[in-house]
Formats: sequence, structure tokens, C-alpha cells
Amino acid sequence: MVTPAPLRLGVLGAGAIFRRYEQAVDRAPDLATDLEIVAVADPDPRARRAAARPGRKVFTTARELLDEPLDAVLVLTPNASHSALVRASLERGLDVLCEKPLATSAAAARSLCALAARAGRLLYTAMHCRHRPEVRYLADHLDGEVVEFRQVYREDWRAAPAWYYQPAVCGGGVLLDVGINQLDWLLPFVGPLSVAEADLTLDDQGVDVECAVTWRSGSGRSSTELSWRACPEHRRTEIRTAGGARFTLDHTAHCAWQDGRLHGPWRNDEYDSVLRDFAAQVRDPAARAPSDAPRVLELLREVYAHAGLDFLA
Repeated sequence: MVTPAPLRLGVLGAGAIFRRYEQAVDRAPDLATDLEIVAVADPDPRARRAAARPGRKVFTTARELLDEPLDAVLVLTPNASHSALVRASLERGLDVLCEKPLATSAAAARSLCALAARAGRLLYTAMHCRHRPEVRYLADHLDGEVVEFRQVYREDWRAAPAWYYQPAVCGGGVLLDVGINQLDWLLPFVGPLSVAEADLTLDDQGVDVECAVTWRSGSGRSSTELSWRACPEHRRTEIRTAGGARFTLDHTAHCAWQDGRLHGPWRNDEYDSVLRDFAAQVRDPAARAPSDAPRVLELLREVYAHAGLDFLA
């Protein structure tokens, strides 16, 4: 059997998330042979210096990078730039992995999905939490639809890069940044959700830094609680299923309790798994599933609208 050549990846954005992907490639022998980061673009000279490696091209602009011979592009830039960079990459004829969110509105996300379909290219939104080991355990052991859940995902992001708190760049605060991942992995297991109550705390720039949502779900009400300014941090989801089982997922220790019995902890390899899944779908178009990115963005838009905010509109 002939071993296929590594996929030639170009990366737009060389910040902290890029380092997560780079480390995943470095530590996993199968990824190191299947993928090669051959070019990186970032307007920040410090980021470019940190991303430089022998044989890797480093550019200032996306236009320069997209002129390179590539197989696929990773879009790892701040939120508001995703849509334009994804569009440019698809129009260049490349498969694309985009960090969440795919766009800062559901309508823009649907437009990008339609463009990818017309071009016959893969558009893959990197939703990491669906790849976490405790989430995979839940998927393998559910005994029926999730009828009630309580999510608490409280983190301390007060030292985050400044763009997280700039409305025109972030496109939304903790609900978009954290909520998108937490709802994404849960949505396949629950029935229709609608917003019953939404209480968002805003900073001086009008960006949500804390969020509490009550959902109409299943046979009762469920909830999602998020924070960017929590100390101590707390990341946990409690679930009740139609079959009567109860699960608690610890998203810090990466373990799960099923009806009081502990399973795990497991090593969290979410970035490795994202890259493996993306590479497999690049190589095998038959394995590609339609993007569900617009669905979760639309649900988040409903929360913002319920709270009187126009994020994701």
C-alpha cells in the first residue's frame, strides 16, 4: 500500500489556538505523518517569529498564504474575520477547518455552507468539546433522549486577549465563546430547545461576561450557566435521560459518573481528535456530514435576542 503524502496545511492566525494544534501534531506520530503545516500567516510579527520553523513559510497576509500550493487551510483568527477568510479559502478551492464560531451570524454561516457545497469542498467547524472523552462516553452509554440537563461552565478569562472584549471583533461574549461549544455537543442528544429565560451580565463594552439561560426542554426545564470571571473555576454537566439514567460529566477532570458510578478519568485529546476527523474527511468525501454550525448559532441568537442584544443578528 502506498502511503499518501501528508496534507499540506496553511494556517491563518498564529495565536494561542494555533499552538494547541501545533502541539497536537507534534505529539501524535500519526498526525505528524498525515499532516504538515507548511505555511502560517499572521499580521503580528511576534506571532510570526514564534510560528517560524525550518522549511515553513511565514507570511503577513492571508492573500500571500492562499497563493501557496496547499491542500487545506486552518482559520484560527479572531471571530469577526472568520467569514471572509473561510470564503476566500473556499474560493481558492481549498478544504477549510475553521475555529468556532464559523461566522458571527447564522445567516453568514448558512451562506458559507452553501458555498462549500457548490464548490465540493469540506467546510469543517472545529467544535472541540464533542471530542472530549467524557462526552464520547455519554454518547456511547445513553439509554434514551436527554430530557433534562444542567450545565455549569464557569472559567476565569479576565486575562484573555483584548479582542475577546471588543464587540466588533468578538461578535459575542461568553455565550458565543463558551456556550457554542457546550450546546454543540449536547444538541444531538436532546429534543427541541427554546429559551424560557436569559440573564446576561455585560461589561463596560457591552460584551456578555456571565450568562444564565433556562431552556424549555423535554419534560421539564434545563439550564446553562456560563462565566468568564469565575474563581474558582467549575465545569460540569448533569443529565437525566428518558430511560431514567443520570450522568454527571466533569469537564475539568474528564471523567463521568453514571448512576453514581465513576468512569475515567481519561486523557483529553480533543485537538488531536479534531485534526484526525478533519484529515479523514478531507481524504474521503463520502465521510463528510453536512455542517450543523448554523443550528447552534441560531439558538445562541435566540438567547441574545431574548436578552435584548443584537449579537449574531
